[in-house]
Amino acid sequence: MRQAGEGTEGLEGRIGAEVLMVVLATGIGLIENMLPRPLPFIKPGIANIVTVAAVAKFGTFTGLRVNLLRATGAALFTGTLATPSYLLSLCG
Repeated sequence: MRQAGEGTEGLEGRIGAEVLMVVLATGIGLIENMLPRPLPFIKPGIANIVTVAAVAKFGTFTGLRVNLLRATGAALFTGTLATPSYLLSLCG
């Protein structure tokens, strides 16, 4: 018979890794937002490296979730939630 909490180590590790990827990508996105832009609404996309790593390690659905949470978190911190740059961030 299984004990409480037994058999969830893999899931907990995966969720922890996803949370770490979201936090890392959001931090990189915030730093990237401070860089000067050559044209309005255009950013280098350095934070998308973490999204690509999430897709490679966990699959497409997790990559989409990391990208959505990263873009939303960075937009909330910078106050750009209702702007075209937020929509462009969602697209990758």
